[in-house]
Amino acid sequence: MLPSKRGRHFRHCLDAIEAEFGTRAVATVNSQAIAAWRDKALKKGLSASTVRKRINTLSKLLDLGARSGA
Repeated sequence: MLPSKRGRHFRHCLDAIEAEFGTRAVATVNSQAIAAWRDKALKKGLSASTVRKRINTLSKLLDLGARSGA
């Protein structure tokens, strides 16, 4: 489902999520980890809109994983 999403930002978004959370267990992806990731991205100069899109994509990935039992 996710590769069919539209938008030029999508590949960069998935790469950023994988770089930050790819080696972590899903159980360790909590609100504190996401807030730290958000703050780091904003400090790097990413726009609030880009950060919000990345967080929304991460949320969708976690939701799909929870529904699939992964």
